[in-house]
Amino acid sequence: LQLCYRFAGEAWHAASAVAIETLAVTGPASVVAVAGYEETISLEGVGLEGSGEAFLVRAGTRSCAAGDAAADAALGGLLALDGGNASFTATEAGVGYGVCVRFPGREAFALYSTGTVSVTVATV
Repeated sequence: LQLCYRFAGEAWHAASAVAIETLAVTGPASVVAVAGYEETISLEGVGLEGSGEAFLVRAGTRSCAAGDAAADAALGGLLALDGGNASFTATEAGVGYGVCVRFPGREAFALYSTGTVSVTVATV
């Protein structure tokens, strides 16, 4: 992508020194796991190449600002992403978990929840 701008009444100009990078998780819409068993989540989107990190969060979580300190062992802890794929074992059953993702080369985590990624952990 390239940024273009113009002032009122003038022609459009391309900004040569501005780079725009798109990073987004677009799916899967839902993942079902069984408590106590290893499951693999395969995130889809843009910018997931390489290695990043992720962790599951409870329904209603509004932010990932606490970073990896918020990774809860009962929800699989801090997950190592490799090309958007991560294995986890959650021990706490629940519905509607979201996921916080730190894209490769980034410092902050971004929250993806209902509508983008929703994880259900069931019991047997």
